[in-house]
Amino acid sequence: MIEWSASDRAWARLEAAAEAGRDQRLSELMTPGRVRRLSVRAAGLHVDLSRQAFTDEGFRRGLDLIRDCDVVGHRDDLFGSRHINLTEDRAVEHWRLREPDPGPELAAGRDRLRSFVDDIRAGAVRAADGRRFKAVLHIGIGGSDLGPRLVWEALRPGRARIELRFAANVDPDAFAAATRGLDPRSTLVVAVSKTFGTLETLANLGLARAWLSNAVGDAADSHLAAVSASPERCARFGIPADRVFPMSDSVGGRFSVWSAVGLSCAIGLGWRVFSAFLAGAHAMDVHFRSANPERNAPMLMALAQVYNRNGLGRGSRAVIPYAERLRLLPAWLQQLEMESNGKRVRRDGSLSPRPTAPVVFGEPGTTSQHAFFQLLHQGTDVVPVDFVLAADRGAATLANG
Repeated sequence: MIEWSASDRAWARLEAAAEAGRDQRLSELMTPGRVRRLSVRAAGLHVDLSRQAFTDEGFRRGLDLIRDCDVVGHRDDLFGSRHINLTEDRAVEHWRLREPDPGPELAAGRDRLRSFVDDIRAGAVRAADGRRFKAVLHIGIGGSDLGPRLVWEALRPGRARIELRFAANVDPDAFAAATRGLDPRSTLVVAVSKTFGTLETLANLGLARAWLSNAVGDAADSHLAAVSASPERCARFGIPADRVFPMSDSVGGRFSVWSAVGLSCAIGLGWRVFSAFLAGAHAMDVHFRSANPERNAPMLMALAQVYNRNGLGRGSRAVIPYAERLRLLPAWLQQLEMESNGKRVRRDGSLSPRPTAPVVFGEPGTTSQHAFFQLLHQGTDVVPVDFVLAADRGAATLANG
């Protein structure tokens, strides 16, 4: 006889409820009070889950699943700095990067970062020939590129005092495009690599050093800065020690934009804007830590994906931002979700008996409407779509449907 755990039974009930309601139309689900019950305000965002495929029974079974899988306990382990990264036996502490009082070591690192940012923007730190830096070339790949690139695209001012460019692809054409129109004599190069051993990043950094050397000669190193957990490798490359900023081993690259990895963005945006960016993320952390599951925006959004993926067998999800500034959001989410949640091995080392993360894709609306919406409207597969709308310049609305 098979012994079923509480979580196994919760999964079975969720799957049964989803299957029973599979053929219900959205118009049938939109009962009075549904929008109120399935909408949450959190950290300046409005999250509307009422157009998700939940039946009332399916939603109740989803909350049961959250309870029986002890999602609250796992959340508390995260914020309690317990070693939830079992493969490396360490805590996962990207949330600390966003706290107003992150502790002495992180606070000291943040103060040092802020001083460098302010000095660059004020002209106290200058290029080799004494001119002010007018551009930053950010070199990284994966989590060391996607997050900062998204933040800059989303928040950049109309007329930037300091321009940001990004080089990630090892194809030399990408480096040529990133540096086109820039003057190396007034450009700071920021290399971001946790190990400082990533081949693509080192290849582009080699191109950058040659580009600088052709313009400023032996003073090229004074145009370099780095963010890394390997300061000794940075030193061997010739990056001055006072230009190397630490990257914690307890922070994965895809979660690192709130750390010194965001240095380039902080220089381009200014510390006041970057600090507000940190504060917004911290506000969501506070909500996530304190809200009950039935009113917890991150938990409910995750539950919607579990319901679609595991309950209804929907293997992909589209994210459509109706704001051009957020055009890179789907690309960032691809790495964040598919690299984090797409694995087939569970925490105990066993293989998952269920499908894991869906494939995430997307492009900005309205351009995507003229590209692949025909499949979404008339194709043979049901593809859940998350619509991201900017309500005004100071707020955004997330409408999940």
